[in-house]
Amino acid sequence: MLSLIFYLIGSTMTDIFPVSNIDSRTSVFVGCIGYEDRSSYLLREDFNDSEISHVLFDYRAVDGDGVGLCSYDRNLEIAKRMGAKLEPDFNRFLEILSSTIGSQQNPNLILDITSFDRSKMAELLLQVFRLKDALSQIRLMYSPRTFQPFEMVKFDVVQSFGPVLPEFFGSADGFEKPLSLVLGAGYEFGKAVGAVDTLEPDHIYCFRPTGTDPRFDQHIDQANVNFSFMDKQENIFGYDLNDAYTLYSDLRRLVEYEGVERSVLLLPLGPKLFAALSILIATVLHPTVMVWRHSTVSAAQPETITDAETTGAIVEFAFRFAK
Repeated sequence: MLSLIFYLIGSTMTDIFPVSNIDSRTSVFVGCIGYEDRSSYLLREDFNDSEISHVLFDYRAVDGDGVGLCSYDRNLEIAKRMGAKLEPDFNRFLEILSSTIGSQQNPNLILDITSFDRSKMAELLLQVFRLKDALSQIRLMYSPRTFQPFEMVKFDVVQSFGPVLPEFFGSADGFEKPLSLVLGAGYEFGKAVGAVDTLEPDHIYCFRPTGTDPRFDQHIDQANVNFSFMDKQENIFGYDLNDAYTLYSDLRRLVEYEGVERSVLLLPLGPKLFAALSILIATVLHPTVMVWRHSTVSAAQPETITDAETTGAIVEFAFRFAK
């Protein structure tokens, strides 16, 4: 079954080209409505024009009594006022997206990845690749969250650890080669250490985000035990979250270099932007590059969710498909 998936995906994928001279025209806006305040930020602040087609996945973030969690009710009301196409079934959401794109002439697409979970983000990006011939320009956009203190008392409980989707499992002979692990450092205590202990890679590289709030920088060091798991400190690469183009270039260059002799596994634990760029690169280079996810829940407060407000910043990466 996996070999069939590799054939179907690999036979249709193509390369992408970053775009610095961005066409600001927007035809279709794609995002989601969830419990985070920032999930509707781009929608309400920058892309509320009635001429834009809004296609939104509805996470239905409600409790057992149907009451919206955190900012969900407000976000939903904003989307409804705009006449957005809201869909709680993800497969149907992808169908609506395909239909909307197909009804327009070379549309420009905005993908607001701020609040998508990594698996759904991966499915969405794969769908965009399938629709490549109908699209003109794609702009990935992400709104970072304001700083909130993270609890670092216990290691979180692992819910899942493996490919973000079956398509990103890697090639059939992948684990016969030495393994290079490329981490995107995150804020969750002990995740990176646990991944390294589990995978026992031959080479480890780590991308550490900066550029939002100095308090995040300090917390990332603490959450990753000051990167003591890194044998070579020179393999820690800082990246500016506000410069997605340099991050894409550096990450892709490393992946292609390591991929010559080794299997490459991308593990994006940090901001969603790093995850999105990892998925883009792995899709272009499919099936030689793996993308995994490490999903955990707080050991101290397993049922707790917290809202996430935006800093007001917007990070962007625009690209076109090779024709």
